[in-house]
Amino acid sequence: MELSIGLPANPTSSQTGTFYFAYGSNLSPEQMAGRCPEYPATSSIPVAIARLDGWRWIICARGYANIVPFPRTSPQSGGAPKPMSGSEPETLLPQDGEHDQHPHPATAPASDAEPKPDSPGAFHQDDDDDSVVWGLIYNLTAVSESILDGYEGHHTCRNPSPTPNPSPDADEVQRKPFLQGRWDYNKLYLPVRVTRWLQDPVNYGVGSIRSYAPSPEATSTSDKADQAADESEGTEITALVYVDEIRTRPGPVKPEYVGRMNRAIRQSVELGIPKGWVERVMRRWIVDGVEVGERGYVGRSDGHWEGDEHRTHGENHQSELETSHSWVGGAGRKSGPT
Repeated sequence: MELSIGLPANPTSSQTGTFYFAYGSNLSPEQMAGRCPEYPATSSIPVAIARLDGWRWIICARGYANIVPFPRTSPQSGGAPKPMSGSEPETLLPQDGEHDQHPHPATAPASDAEPKPDSPGAFHQDDDDDSVVWGLIYNLTAVSESILDGYEGHHTCRNPSPTPNPSPDADEVQRKPFLQGRWDYNKLYLPVRVTRWLQDPVNYGVGSIRSYAPSPEATSTSDKADQAADESEGTEITALVYVDEIRTRPGPVKPEYVGRMNRAIRQSVELGIPKGWVERVMRRWIVDGVEVGERGYVGRSDGHWEGDEHRTHGENHQSELETSHSWVGGAGRKSGPT
């Protein structure tokens, strides 16, 4: 597996593979099976429903799903990051005077990014939905993880000499071994909370048979799924998450991505992702009713090659060096052209 130098054999909680937290179009097991055809019976099987607290789901400037730290979160424990004063990543919320320029991202032209403050897509800092990301856990083989790296733009050809995280904090380095550099998405290893196991956790060396309680009836309707998610505290595990730490501002969604996200939403809600959260968060960008144009399309296997729209590599690298210490204690990751 790529870039394993300096990393433990498996930095996630799984003893039989790599736990991966999907929150974008890889919420579709169908897409995962198409991307990881060598091991469809393992890498594309949803293992659990999980939540990542202290992070926000967005469509970023590249046009794909991303997650960013919730600005005001300062947790006592758990997966949320604690930014240091004066070294936060790019601000997520609109600046003064920007609101009227940015219509709803789901219908905005390519030059627009933010929703209006009073529109259905507007962000509210006191809205709990904006400080949690729901996702599916998969258990990847080494081969599947390497393949997925390609889809996420995390291949050695993009960044042949990655810069190790210079943080003096050992926990921070374990969470984020390398700076993002030229990769589309960085690989982070973050604590997420399982709210429902879909497979027996004993198979992965975590939990016990008593914590495995699949309930097809509970996930047959969105209301029961929401209720089950609210009532379950679950188990904290460490999972791989793909995150774009450079493009952290919202942007308009890529047209080709809408259909894949609708497929992902439909399949993941059936498994137990809370429909209410999907409607209040993802639907700000993802218009319902649009389907995948080409049957079986799963995105580009070589990531995003349209160039770095906003900064040069040198500027991106310097920004990461300046902010690397601001992510101590964190969580988060993304699926880009997923």
